[in-house]
Amino acid sequence: MNKRIILFFVSMFLFLILAEHGSCFIFGPSNFDPLNEYPKHKCGYGPMKPPPPDYKSSFEVKMYRHGMERYNMEIITYSMCLKDYVEAAKNDIKKINKIIDETISEHNRTINER
Repeated sequence: MNKRIILFFVSMFLFLILAEHGSCFIFGPSNFDPLNEYPKHKCGYGPMKPPPPDYKSSFEVKMYRHGMERYNMEIITYSMCLKDYVEAAKNDIKKINKIIDETISEHNRTINER
């Protein structure tokens, strides 16, 4: 009976660990170090939109416009950061694919020489 309880808790623990990283978990062998996953972007969180004014004074409207201008600039910066990250990730994929192709070619040359 105790073995079943321990097995249950171990399986639940593993399930929770896998569920946390489920979006990037792939079954099968990998050359990635399991403790060092592919880095996530370092762009932070997207900016928050300023709350709309009550339109009770022109000062509120000016502050809202100023907040929206700042928000729009922050959105541009955030989007550029994400685009740069995606471009770098795609370049990493190209490098990995090149190494895969070279490895396959090396294998084929080795097999054909025999």
